[in-house]
Amino acid sequence: RRGAWPEPITRPGATLTSRRSPRHSLRHWCGAGLLICAVVGYLGLSSALVAIRSPLGALSVSRDREARRGVSSREAVATLKEPSRSGTEAQISKFALWHGIGDLGIRLLSRLPPRLLQVALRNFEPVGSDDATIQLLRHLSDRGLVRVQSSEDHLTCATLVLDELDLKRSKFHLYGISQVEGLSHEDDGSRELPAALAESEELAAFLSNHVRLLREAEVDMESSDAFFVTAMAAFRLRDCQPVVSVLLPVVHEVGPRFVSELKPSQLAATLRFLANLGSEDKELHRLLALGLAKKVDQCGPHVLGNVSLDLARLGGAPKDALQAIASATVAKRHLFQPWQLSGVLCGMADLGYRNNGLLKAAVGYTRANIGLVAPEDAVRIVYAFATLNATEPQLLQAVSQAATWKMDRFTARQLSLLMWSFATLQYRIPRLIDYATTRAERILEDFDPQGLSNMVWALAKLGADEPAFLAAAGDVAVAQIRDFGSQELSNLVWGFAALRQRHGALMKAAAEVAESRIDSFGHQELSNLAWAYGKCRFPAPSLISAIAGAASSKMSDFSPQGLGNLAQAFFKLGYRNESVMLEISAASILKVDEMKAIDWEQVLRCIDFMDVPMEKVVENAELPSLSSGRLAECPQKALELLSLLAKREPEAEQAIGLAKALEEERQRRGKEAP
Repeated sequence: RRGAWPEPITRPGATLTSRRSPRHSLRHWCGAGLLICAVVGYLGLSSALVAIRSPLGALSVSRDREARRGVSSREAVATLKEPSRSGTEAQISKFALWHGIGDLGIRLLSRLPPRLLQVALRNFEPVGSDDATIQLLRHLSDRGLVRVQSSEDHLTCATLVLDELDLKRSKFHLYGISQVEGLSHEDDGSRELPAALAESEELAAFLSNHVRLLREAEVDMESSDAFFVTAMAAFRLRDCQPVVSVLLPVVHEVGPRFVSELKPSQLAATLRFLANLGSEDKELHRLLALGLAKKVDQCGPHVLGNVSLDLARLGGAPKDALQAIASATVAKRHLFQPWQLSGVLCGMADLGYRNNGLLKAAVGYTRANIGLVAPEDAVRIVYAFATLNATEPQLLQAVSQAATWKMDRFTARQLSLLMWSFATLQYRIPRLIDYATTRAERILEDFDPQGLSNMVWALAKLGADEPAFLAAAGDVAVAQIRDFGSQELSNLVWGFAALRQRHGALMKAAAEVAESRIDSFGHQELSNLAWAYGKCRFPAPSLISAIAGAASSKMSDFSPQGLGNLAQAFFKLGYRNESVMLEISAASILKVDEMKAIDWEQVLRCIDFMDVPMEKVVENAELPSLSSGRLAECPQKALELLSLLAKREPEAEQAIGLAKALEEERQRRGKEAP
C-alpha cells in the first residue's frame, strides 16, 4: 500500500493493546512448557545415570584409553573389589583409574599421609596430551606435597622416579627429563630442584645416562623431540647449576645434528632457551636461525615476533635469516597483532638490520591500526625507527596523536623511551612534549635514573624548555643521585646545562658523585660533564681537576668536539694545567682533518689563556697524516702552528705532505681574498 500505515482500530475509551490472537498466545505458552519439561527430564536422567554408574562401568568406558594412558586397570579394579585393602588405597586406585595415572603415580601417592593425600587428589585434572604421571608430579610439587616434611622424603620420591626410568635404560626415553623436571617446584617463573635431589647420586647417574643416549641417538623425529625436551629442561631448571652444567654442553654438542628435524616452533623456542641461558655457541645459533629461515612460511606471527628479539639477545644472526623473517612479516602483516609487529621491528633494530620493505609495511600497518596500538607497542615501534635512523613523518605523527590520546596509560619507562626516540630522530611535536611533560611530572617518583636522564636529555635535544618539570626532576635526581651510572649522570647534567637550567643542588651533588667515580667515566662522558659545568659556570675545582686527570690517559679516544669541550670548560672555569693542555693540543693536531673551526677556536683560546708557548706546543706534538689533504676548517693561527710543526722535521715524509697541504690552502685563501 502507498501512503501512511492505517491507524489501529480501537473501541472508544479502550487502551491500545497488541493485536495478537488468543490462539497465538496459547501456542507460545505451550511451547515454553514443553521446553521446560524437556530440560527437567534430561537433568533427571543424567542424575540417575551418575547414581547407578559403577567402577566397572568406568573401566569399560576407559578401556580404549588404557594403552595411551598406561593405566593399570586390572590392579585398580582388583584393589577396589578386595575388602582387605584400606579405604585410602582404594581411593588412590580409583583416582588412578579415572585420571590415567600409571604405577609410578600410584607409588608416589601411596607414600603421602592421608591428610596430604586429600590435598593431592583435589583439583587435579590432566590436560593436553602430556603424560598424566608427569602432570601429577608437577601437581604434587607445586603444592609442596612431594617434599613432605624434609629433603629425605623428597629424595625418596625422586629415587622412585629415577628407578622407574632406570628400567628403561635399554631404549631412548623421551620424557625422562620431563619427569625429573616434574619433581621441581615453581620459583619466580623458573623451576628449582631441592638441594638434596640436585646433589644426589641418583640424579647424577640418570643425567649421565640421558646424555649418553642423546649422543648415541640416530637423527629422527623422536630423537629431535628428545633434544628439544632436553633444551627446555635446561632452561626451566636454569637455577639448578648441577643440571644446567650437564645439559647445556650436550645441547651445544648434539644440537647441529637435530636442527633439520625440529619443527619451526621448536626452533624458535630453542633459540629462546639459549638466549635465556646465556649461550655463546654462535655456530649453533646460526644453524638454528638458518633452519628457521627455511621453514619461515610455516611460522605464525607469534613465532616471528619472538624470534627476532631472541636473535637480538643472542647477539647476531645471518643476513639470510633476517631477510626471510622480514619478508614473511611483510607477507603476513594482516595477521599480526601490534605487539607481534613491534617485536619484529625491535629485534631487527637491535641487530642493526634495516629492511625498507618491512619499514614501509610497518608504517602502513601502524597508521591503519593506530587505535589498537597499546602504549608499549607504540614505544617499541618508534624506538625501532629511531635506532635505525629512519624518519617517517606520517608514522611519527600517528604515534604522537595516539600517545596524546592514551597518555594517562604511559608508564615512566615508556614515556622516557618515547621522548628519547623522538629526540634521536630530531622530530619535534610541541603538543606531544606538553602532554609528555605533564604526565611525567605526575609520575616523577616512578622514574628510575636511566628514565630520568633520558627524559631530560630528550627535552634538551628537542629544545623544549620546561622549567616546572626540570625543577621537580632535579629535586628527584638529587634524592637518587647515588644510583646514577656514569652515562646517566653526564647526560643528566648535560641536559640541564643545554636548557640553561642551573639547578644548584643537583650540580653540587652530581659533582661529588662524579668525582668519587671518575675512573668509570668514558671519554664522551668526561667531555659532556666538563662542558655542562663550563656552560653553567658552576665552580667545581676538584671535579674539573679529576676530569683533567682522567682525560689525560684517554686523550687519543676523544673526538674533535670532545677536545674542544674540554678546552672550553677549562677556559670558562679558569682552570690552568699546562701538561693537560699540551696533550689536548697534540691530540687536536693529530685529528687536524676532522677538526672544525669552532673546535680549533676553543683549543687555541685555551692555549692563550694558559700562556702556553707555541714552540712548546710544537715540541710536544706529532706530525699528522692528512687523509683529505684539505685544511679549510683551520683558522689562521692553526695554520701558523702547523707550519711551525712542518719546519721542525722538513725531511720527514709527513712533514712534506703537511707543507704541501699548507701551501695549497694559502693559495686557495689568496684567490678567495678580495
